[in-house]
Amino acid sequence: MRVLWIGDACCSTGFSRCTHAGCDALHAAGHEVIILAMNYFGSPGLSKPYPYIIEPALNPLDGGGDRFGLERFPVFVDRIKPDAVVMLQDAWNVPGYYELFDKWNRKRESGGLEPTPEPTTIGWIACDAKNQRGSDLDRLAHVVAWTEFGRDEFIVGGYDGPISVVGLGVDTDLFRPVDRAEARRAALGDTFPEDAFIIGVVGRNQERKRLDLTIEYFAEWIHESGIDNAYLYLHVGPTGDQGCNLQSLVSYYGLGSDQGDGCGRVILSEPDIGVGIAEEGMRDLYGCFDLYWTTSMGEGWGLPAHEAMACGVPCLLPNASAFSSWPGNAAAGVECSSSALVAPLHMHPHTIGAIPDRDDCIRSLDWLYRNPSARERFAKAGLELASKLTWEASGEALARIVESVVVNQEATVAAGGPRRA
Repeated sequence: MRVLWIGDACCSTGFSRCTHAGCDALHAAGHEVIILAMNYFGSPGLSKPYPYIIEPALNPLDGGGDRFGLERFPVFVDRIKPDAVVMLQDAWNVPGYYELFDKWNRKRESGGLEPTPEPTTIGWIACDAKNQRGSDLDRLAHVVAWTEFGRDEFIVGGYDGPISVVGLGVDTDLFRPVDRAEARRAALGDTFPEDAFIIGVVGRNQERKRLDLTIEYFAEWIHESGIDNAYLYLHVGPTGDQGCNLQSLVSYYGLGSDQGDGCGRVILSEPDIGVGIAEEGMRDLYGCFDLYWTTSMGEGWGLPAHEAMACGVPCLLPNASAFSSWPGNAAAGVECSSSALVAPLHMHPHTIGAIPDRDDCIRSLDWLYRNPSARERFAKAGLELASKLTWEASGEALARIVESVVVNQEATVAAGGPRRA
């Protein structure tokens, strides 16, 4: 069959990794795949090194405002007539595609043309917080949530159609344990003392990540406890005006190289999100960490934590959103007893995220710092879990669902029934 996939591609995001896992599996099963790729700014029709066609989602005629391919969606459906569409998206973005699809058909009908048939569409949908509008997904033929948490929130939010769960994965051939001293030499050179305790954070500089709390809690911990060998490494991609002024916060909390003991305690690495760094470099970076930590208010999956586990790094994670589903006892947990609005950004936010508790974070940091055996236990449990959650398994599960939905839809229509819409 022919599949139109809409999602990130050819860039350094978790969504992009999902795209390539799903599309690789669909291609391996013998299907033709065309990607309408978000965060991709290359030439239309690029195929190498991928075995499928990749087209930019960005509409070049509107000044770059349509980043999600909303306007190109009905055009592609009309031109390539896919047997299935897969949308890899946040829930609140899905209605926009149908608004433009309906507008397209109104124009066709006003010009005396037949409307373009609505395609069978499967949504592989992220859910990073509570209070989801599940009804935003009603026109999808099938919803695939990333986690049990997401599935339950979509149902509570009003979605009552077919729904499955397919989680994300990790490449365990690439992300694997490496010698820590060698990793530090490769990724950091000679910038850290030999006994440095490095706490790593990987992700995007967005409001929901609460990097302000990461810096605040870390500062309070090392200052109150007199910790002189702990460092916070922030590898976070800038996202325009959405995130924190990290340099200002580092200075405010007395963690700069010109403050306190004269040794900077926070290292900022801010790669371009569309480029990132080589994945082998990310493996070495994870390998530098004694502990992976996040104070994010909400995650659809938390792929950096998954990659850190695959590299044998113990993780400290909030007991909320996706982290309430897949890590289980493979990570140390932090309670979240308060909440705040999270998303969607700039669109009247309504989803509710969980704020990691200050005191519990600081206690947990101190406990893990002082207990190598606990770190070793979580590292071993995380490594075992990561080995079971692979991209191959994820992509193949998604491909099976797409195939099943298309077959069922065709059988329903052949029997005289309606397509789900």
